[in-house]
This record gives sequence, structure tokens and C-alpha cells, in this order.
Amino acid sequence: MVVTVAFLDGSMSPVGSPFQIGPVLSSDRAGTTELLLRTNQALVPATTRTLRVTQTATRASGSSNDGYGDCYDLHLDTTPTAVVLRSFVAASTARGVVIRWNTAAETGILGFEVYRGRATARVRLSRTLLPAVFGGSAGGHAYAFRDIHGRPGSRYWIRVVRLGGSASWVGPARAG
Repeated sequence: MVVTVAFLDGSMSPVGSPFQIGPVLSSDRAGTTELLLRTNQALVPATTRTLRVTQTATRASGSSNDGYGDCYDLHLDTTPTAVVLRSFVAASTARGVVIRWNTAAETGILGFEVYRGRATARVRLSRTLLPAVFGGSAGGHAYAFRDIHGRPGSRYWIRVVRLGGSASWVGPARAG
């Protein structure tokens, strides 16, 4: 069983990257009838107007139905991000990938962390917190980070860390 959530804009075109929960296989349940908790989280792209939730059950073998989904719960957190981004891009170069982002405002921001990977499996690239230049003031700034192991098609996220220690995600940006 796999549940996929896709983000759609006002014209019902996909925006951002869909995320999924699962798969949950019969072998995960040791062949018994049991419901297993699975969770995931993602940032909702700003242009999203509709969520499309799809449940896919695939019969692995036999003729009996052993795929069940029950008690789906979708929560949307409307807490505003304390950073306003003007741009976030990743560009392939001869020496890896350069990730650039420009902020318009950084109210209450301590700094940033850069990650590469998939929506559900990200690897932190920045060894230390990249400090917000304006120390959390309302001003903006331009930032850059080089991933020497990055390749075309790699996906990047920025983790925005607030002064109180809470954090939120921005991304992905795909290296072209």
C-alpha cells in the first residue's frame, strides 16, 4: 500500500514534488492483518490550491486482497516561515553544484543548513550552521554553497533555523 500526495496549482497542474507514505508490504506485517503507522511531512508550495491524495494497493501474489488503508490524517501547518526567499536555485558546474538563495527578509532567523537527497531521505551537506548575515533582522541577503559531489538532477533543500531553535524546510531546487 502506498499513499501519494501531489500538490496542484489553480489550473490543476503539478507544482513542487509529490511525497509518499509507504510502501507497507504484507511482509512488513508478517503476513497478518495489522495496521502499521506510517508518517511523512513536506512543505506545501506557495502556489498550491489543491491536494491530490492517491492510495495504490498492488497485489504481490495470490488472489486474495491483503491491502488495506485506514484512518488517514492530513494536517496542514499554517505557521509562517520567518524567511522570505526571492530565489532558490541549484546550478551544475564543472566543480559540482552551486546552490544559491536570496532572501528578502530574515526576521528571527539564526541561520541555514543545506541538504541534498530525496524528500524522505536528506543528507546534510553544511557541516555547521550558515549564519544569517543580518543576525535575524528584517533585511535580506544573498547566500551560496558549493556541493563538490553534486550532479545534474540532484535535489537540494534549505533548513531554516529560527532564533528559538525551531526550523522549517525550503525546497527542493533541482540542479540543472
